Amino acid sequence: MLASCVRFARLLPRDVDGDVDAVVVASVVPLSTELAFYLALPLIGWAAAQLLGGRPRALQVRIELAALAASVAVAFLLRHVVAEQGWVTTYANTIGGKWPWFAVGLGLAVAGAAWGTRPFEERPRVVRFGPGGAWACWAAAAALLLFAAYGGVLPRNAFALTPAQSQLELLLFALVGLCLVAPVVLGDASAPRTPAALLALAPVVWLGTISYGIFLWHYPLAWWASGEIPGDAWLFAVVACALTLACAAFSWYVIEQPLLRRTIGRGRSRAAPAAAEAREPAP
Repeated sequence: MLASCVRFARLLPRDVDGDVDAVVVASVVPLSTELAFYLALPLIGWAAAQLLGGRPRALQVRIELAALAASVAVAFLLRHVVAEQGWVTTYANTIGGKWPWFAVGLGLAVAGAAWGTRPFEERPRVVRFGPGGAWACWAAAAALLLFAAYGGVLPRNAFALTPAQSQLELLLFALVGLCLVAPVVLGDASAPRTPAALLALAPVVWLGTISYGIFLWHYPLAWWASGEIPGDAWLFAVVACALTLACAAFSWYVIEQPLLRRTIGRGRSRAAPAAAEAREPAP
């Protein structure tokens, strides 16, 4: 959902003058990068367990967060070196090129596991997000998003980023994601009128349910709408958003949900005999 909102904000004040091949690549590459991350995630978890197993919990958390922060710095450095040397033109769209975004998510997962369930007063001050701090983080996310879209630091043509602009885009969107998600993961769950309470509203929950379809559909539909509705940015945004929501809802109710039910049903049916056998007394 965040990626979709960010991309819509970028397209709103910009021109998207790419051909169909470029749009297809721009839609497929993020999926392949995401797949690579999920394939690598078990290996990352195994390596962390091997290196940190047996250490005190607090020390594990500090080492994991420090390692993630260092990996972000290395990722930015590698992107710069690869771009300067011209080694791999598509490196910025690989798991290595997008690693800072994944690292932000992993860092929030570590922090949430370490402090998210602890009483609010017992958490480190840096991860205490009361209602005021939570809304301030969301305001900062909105300001960063508007700066990325309208600040003149990124080009109007979404496919014409220089290496330096690509680095800035990566940094800005990582900060947007951090400011949006951190107050939800680490906020005071008992406090009223927080971003977490807003996200619990039924319409927002529904958007979250179909969010993967939004991610899949928004870019090609936005590209199509930009050609059909030239010169009217707000009408373009309304049409692109409406079409995206319709396609995402169709995808969820007609394709994704039935497949999930079938898959989960098969898993349960296979697990049932094994569970029944496990409950039988040994001879």
